[in-house]
Amino acid sequence: MPFSINYNADLAICEIVVTGVYNDPLAEQIRSAAQEIILKHNCIRLIIDCRAAQLQTSTLSLLASPDEIKEILSAMEIPSFRLKRAFVVSRDIDDYSFIETVSVNRGLQVRVFQDMKEAVSWLDPEENNP
Repeated sequence: MPFSINYNADLAICEIVVTGVYNDPLAEQIRSAAQEIILKHNCIRLIIDCRAAQLQTSTLSLLASPDEIKEILSAMEIPSFRLKRAFVVSRDIDDYSFIETVSVNRGLQVRVFQDMKEAVSWLDPEENNP
């Protein structure tokens, strides 16, 4: 499987690790799996480790993604501003930065990091209030 997902109870974070090609069909699978974790554990903090992934999607898909996420959160009755997503990357920095910019402009909390510790720190409500 090109991704793994689990709930880290110690950190209260949904951890997603993506490997290989990260494209639109895979993004949909990840959203579906994350939705289950979010509902099961009432988890609003996600860390998406894309250091071993190659992002392959269109600009149009990147532009549409925040609205799709807002619709999913609305259906789950979660205010979209509450969900925090941290992407940890080692390549395709500009593409992920574009995702961050588009998401933030649409009222979502998204940040891109190259350091896992910094990402976890940003997600920690004790360290950084939304």
